[in-house]
Amino acid sequence: MYKKIILFLVIIIFAISAYSQEVENATTIDKDTYILWLAKDWDRLITIGKTAIKNGVDFYYLRVRMGIAYFEKKNYHKAIYHFEKAYKFNPNEYFLKEYLYFAYLYAGRQTEAGIFASSFTQSQKEKLKIDDGKFIDELKFTYNTSFNDDQSTTENYSISVAENKDGFQQISKKLDYFNISLKHQISPKFSIFHGYSNINKTSFLYTQYDSVAEENSNNKSTLHQYYFSMNARVAKNFNMQTGFHYLNIQYTAEDTTSRQGQVTITDNDFLGFLSMYKDINYFTLGGTIYYAGLNDAKQLQSDVLFFFYPFGNVNLYFVSTLSLQWEKYSTNQPTKQFVFDQQIGIKLIKNIWIEGHATFGDLHNFIKNDGFVVYNGLDVIKQMYGGQLIIPLKSAFQFRVDYSFITNESSFFPTIPENNTYNTIQYNSHSITGRITWNL
Repeated sequence: MYKKIILFLVIIIFAISAYSQEVENATTIDKDTYILWLAKDWDRLITIGKTAIKNGVDFYYLRVRMGIAYFEKKNYHKAIYHFEKAYKFNPNEYFLKEYLYFAYLYAGRQTEAGIFASSFTQSQKEKLKIDDGKFIDELKFTYNTSFNDDQSTTENYSISVAENKDGFQQISKKLDYFNISLKHQISPKFSIFHGYSNINKTSFLYTQYDSVAEENSNNKSTLHQYYFSMNARVAKNFNMQTGFHYLNIQYTAEDTTSRQGQVTITDNDFLGFLSMYKDINYFTLGGTIYYAGLNDAKQLQSDVLFFFYPFGNVNLYFVSTLSLQWEKYSTNQPTKQFVFDQQIGIKLIKNIWIEGHATFGDLHNFIKNDGFVVYNGLDVIKQMYGGQLIIPLKSAFQFRVDYSFITNESSFFPTIPENNTYNTIQYNSHSITGRITWNL
């Protein structure tokens, strides 16, 4: 009996001693981190804070100071982690809410920032200039021009296909693209994005029917497009996006039945997609699946995306995308191809970013950027690389200019599709894109 009493007293003494030591450690950490916070010694504050948390010392002001330290070092991903921990301790401190809101914003997590800001009072929103009552949140204007830099491909065109094989070959000469897009933030967790695009294209067209050959050095085609997508935040740091892209193609071709000259032909193509994105510290993981009917074929494409922010901000970032596409023409066996796309973005100086990008693999009836970009030209893009300059103009405007160097491959298309390739011609083209984004 006496042994049990003694053992119980020993346990109580050890518990009181451990608790006293923990309180003493927490008090010391609170004092030390407060002094470092006043001195703005962020590196030492982070070192002491990490050790304290590892040893089980955790309290509200420690997380706040750790968050501020990372915020001041512009590591917004780590700042978010600690601010969210502090918010669980005390969700009523306004200055903490403000810090967390801007950490979301500067980390590129606009959806989370908007959702978090929806809980602010009206005076808080006015102070931070948050306007959540707009019908249009974003307006984009984009113009692109692309051109063939080798005129000899069309001026000295020659064909090496049997005369009795019906079909055609097209070589792009010039393309002009215009797009206007709108974003509507219906609620903090739900937004709509849609836009209209128009493409006018000039191509060299060779046709061969019933052993009669025709050349048209200025064949015209027009493409009207409408894109629509919906984005929903279905869980914390988890977004789902779905939508469609409609394409109306109009082009001129020789009337091979009555030989009465050229006629206008209209085709309608369509694609749908579903995307999911998950934000994690320093990373965003994404996946997209597409189903499309482009150029008289069916396509099923899946993308895996990996975003990496090594410094916890957008001063340096990497975006890697691996795509696998299956394509099936009615008369051919299905084919599949892999495409890899890599982007690297760097902040040069204040408010100026540059991006480099390279794409490897055959871009034929290929889809990118959640279905917004469609490579449905008859020529195959074999390789594409270039760079982009991003310049925010004040707080509401952003200007982008992009240059791409493209290696293309043109082939003769038999009227009845085959797996064989005829009369392959390679040529290079240049693409220049300008875009203005206006956040209303």
